[in-house]
Amino acid sequence: MNDSKIELRAILSSLGGLLGSENDLIVRTNREDFVHFKSETDGHYVIMGRKTVESLPKKLPNRKVICITSDENYKNDKCDYICNGVIQCIILLEELKCDVAYVAGGELIYEQFSPFLDQIIITQFDTKHYEFDIDEGKELKFVPYAMTDAMLNMRVVQTKDIEHGQIIYYKRW
Repeated sequence: MNDSKIELRAILSSLGGLLGSENDLIVRTNREDFVHFKSETDGHYVIMGRKTVESLPKKLPNRKVICITSDENYKNDKCDYICNGVIQCIILLEELKCDVAYVAGGELIYEQFSPFLDQIIITQFDTKHYEFDIDEGKELKFVPYAMTDAMLNMRVVQTKDIEHGQIIYYKRW
């Protein structure tokens, strides 16, 4: 559990437990989900892994992006800070006097931050509406077991229906 004053929130989208494939989101066509991500994270720190940062078309406006990478020489104009692990990131957030930060992927970053999360905001897309072809050889990324375990220590505090899906807010007891 996160004992600091920083509230760590994971924000993610899933189609039947699948996050993405080939460094891309599993559902890219749901405008409501993009608007939701922007409104939730606007003005906050957003934590992402290197591959997720590199998949961004441009720097996220009005957000401070923290990139987690093992490459100590990594540089990218799409991120404001670079950390080499979860603990270094939490220390940075404390130094910055951050109140709320969002963990925004990818799979390994969600897994590493799961024990520290105070809230999980997940968009569950309707598997009857969205189809996904699983081609042999494609690298698939799933919601990590550590995150589903973290949800067991949380309760649903809010839901919001969107077109072909639902946004569910989990909060630590």
